[in-house]
Amino acid sequence: MNSCKLLVHTLPLCVFTLLLSFKYCALLVYASPVTLRLNDSFITDARNDNKNGVKDDDDYQLLINRLSINGQYEGFLLNTRLDSMYFQNQPTSDFKTTPIQVERLSLSKSFYFSGGRSFAIHVGDLYQQLGKGQLLALRKVDELGVDISLRGAKLSGKIGAFKNQVFAGQSNVVNLDMVSMHYVENKADNIIGGESTYRLPIGGELGLMYVYLEPEEQLLDDLELNDATSSGGLFLNLPSLSDFLSLYGEFDTQQRRLIEDVQEGYAGYLTLDWHFADTSVLTEGLWVDNFEQRGSNNTALLSRFNYNQGPTLERIDQEVAETYDVRGGRVRLQHDLLQGDLSLHLNGLYRNTKPNDPMELSQYHGYGGLEWYYDLGRSRLSASGGHRFDTKDGYINRVWSHAEGDFVQRLFGTVTAHLTTQFQRIQIEQQPFFTRGSTVVGVEKAGLGSVSMEWGVDTQNRSAGVRQQFFAGIFNVDLSQFFLIKATVGSQRGGIKCVGGVCRDFPEFSGYRLQLIAKHNLSF
Repeated sequence: MNSCKLLVHTLPLCVFTLLLSFKYCALLVYASPVTLRLNDSFITDARNDNKNGVKDDDDYQLLINRLSINGQYEGFLLNTRLDSMYFQNQPTSDFKTTPIQVERLSLSKSFYFSGGRSFAIHVGDLYQQLGKGQLLALRKVDELGVDISLRGAKLSGKIGAFKNQVFAGQSNVVNLDMVSMHYVENKADNIIGGESTYRLPIGGELGLMYVYLEPEEQLLDDLELNDATSSGGLFLNLPSLSDFLSLYGEFDTQQRRLIEDVQEGYAGYLTLDWHFADTSVLTEGLWVDNFEQRGSNNTALLSRFNYNQGPTLERIDQEVAETYDVRGGRVRLQHDLLQGDLSLHLNGLYRNTKPNDPMELSQYHGYGGLEWYYDLGRSRLSASGGHRFDTKDGYINRVWSHAEGDFVQRLFGTVTAHLTTQFQRIQIEQQPFFTRGSTVVGVEKAGLGSVSMEWGVDTQNRSAGVRQQFFAGIFNVDLSQFFLIKATVGSQRGGIKCVGGVCRDFPEFSGYRLQLIAKHNLSF
C-alpha cells in the first residue's frame, strides 16, 4: 500500500522530468535536423524484512527514475541523464530523497582532415581507462553499482602513426549506490592525465601514459604540499606478433605523497597468447608492489574510492584478497573440437599477496570447463568447475570448491528453455563449510519475454531467524522493441559478489521490484 502511494505521489514529477528533458534538449539543439534518443528507466521497490539479522535495510519503499538523453546535431553529440530518487519509511538517514539531479552531462565533437588526421573534443562527464586499468579505470560496473566518471574535458587527436589524448577534471560519482541504496556524497578529487601511442610498422602499438591524482580530502589540511599521487606507464601491444603469437606488456610506476612521506609503487603485467591450429595457450604474469590509486572516502562504503582496476588473473566472479601488493601467474589451455562447436579449457593459477609480510597469503586455483554449441548454434551448454585453496603461514586458510553451468535448449521456433546455476562451497579456517549460490530456470520467447524461477542458498550465517533459502519469480515482457517490463517477486540471496576483482557485500532482497524501460527516437 505504501509503495502504491509512493508511485502515485511521484509519477507526476516523473512526467514533469520527461517534459523538462524534451525542453532542455530542444533549447540546446533546436535547428534541423536534430536526432534525439530517449531511454527512461523507472524502478519501484517495496521491501520487507529480508531476514538477514540486520534491521537497517528492511521495510521501506523506493522509486528511482533515470532518463537518459542522447542528442545529435551536425556532428555535435549531447549526452545527459536526469536522476530522481525517492524513499518512503527509510530505515536510516543513509537513504536520501533527491528530486531531480543532472548526471553524465557531456558535449563532444569530432573533426576529420585529409591525410587521416583527426581531432576530437569532449567536455563534461567521460569514462576513462589507461592500459589494462592498472593506472586508471574510471568506468561503469553495473553489476556492482559502481559508476564513477571524470567531469572535465578531454582532447584527442591523430596524426599519421601517432594518437594522443589529454584529460583533466574532477571525479564524479553517481549519488545513489545501487547495492545498498545509500546516498553517496560527491568528492571532487582532481585527476589529470594523458596518453600517447605510436602505431608500429610491424603492427601493434607502443604507448606512454600518465595520471596525477589529488584527493579533495587531505590527511592534514595545514601542510604546504597536498597529498597526491603521480603515476606513469609504458605499454606494448602486439596483437599479431606472428601467425601464432600475440603479446601485451605493461609497466607502471608511481610516487605517492602522504603527509610528508613519499612512497613508491610499481606494477607489471605480461600476457602471451599462443595459437596452434585448434589449440591455444594463454599465459599471464602479474607483479604489483605497493601500487594503488585511492581518492577521498566513499560515504556509502566507508572506504576510499578506488580509481584503478588492473588485471587480477582470477576468474571474473572470484574474490581476490589483495590488488595493490601481489605476484602471480596463470596458464590457460584451450582446445577446440567439432569444427569449433565444442571448446574445452583448463586453467592453473597462483597468486601471492603481501610477500614477506606477516599477512602474506598464497592462493592456488585450478579450474576447467567446456562450451558446446549444437542445433545449428541455437542451443548451448557450458559448464565449469574448480577447486581453490589459500594458505597463510604455511597452513590452509580458506578452501573453495565451485561449479557453474549455463544451458540453453531450443524447444520450438524461437522458444527456448534456459538454466543458469552457480554454487560455491567454502570453508574459512577451522569453521564448518558453508554453501552459497543460485539457480535460475525459465522459458524465453524471442521478442516476447521470459518467465523464470530462482532458487538461492546461503548457509554462512546459521543464526536463528536468518534466512538461508531464497525463492523468487522473475518476469520480463517485451511489449515492443521500445518498451520492456521487468518484475521480481520474492527473495534473493545477498552476500559477497565479485566482478573482475571488485567485490561488494549485497544485502538480501525480499519484496518486489518493478522496472519499466522505455526507449524512443525522435528526429526534427
